[in-house]
Amino acid sequence: MIRLFIKGLVFGAGFTVAVIAIIYIAYQFKYSGSNRVIPNAAGEIQWHKLTNEQQIEKATVIAVVRYSKGEEGSMEAKFTEIYKDNPSVEFNYKLNDEYPSLKYYPKDNYGVRGGAVIFFEGSPAEYRHALYLYDERVASFGDMPLDLLIKKYKSTHNKSLKNGTREELRAP
Repeated sequence: MIRLFIKGLVFGAGFTVAVIAIIYIAYQFKYSGSNRVIPNAAGEIQWHKLTNEQQIEKATVIAVVRYSKGEEGSMEAKFTEIYKDNPSVEFNYKLNDEYPSLKYYPKDNYGVRGGAVIFFEGSPAEYRHALYLYDERVASFGDMPLDLLIKKYKSTHNKSLKNGTREELRAP
């Protein structure tokens, strides 16, 4: 009877160690810090899990909006720069069009945004992410200067173009 009890304890201890090892390995795999991007159940890549460089690379359109005073104290976002990786990309906005999703009401002078950079993907281009500009710097990208982000976008997409040209539009 005692032998059976000891065999049960040994089996239980072995089973527990195996379960703990599996959990540890799964945890290490999930949080290993790799730059792999795993699609969700629908096969879509989760944009927020991409690195800054991957977001720049995947974007088919990067647009810059600037804020101006609107009605009732609001700040309205209007397109001032549009960069497409290829002129054939269908984009439903033009320069000086308002982008209503980024309209906001400032609280005193705290956190007044100068503008935003908007990432779009695909054709027709679909919204993926917006990053606010403070003093011509992209806060969410480690205070990266806007000019550097645009330069990275241009250089990344110049490499990928085949028989096409990048399209740039700027408001006067």
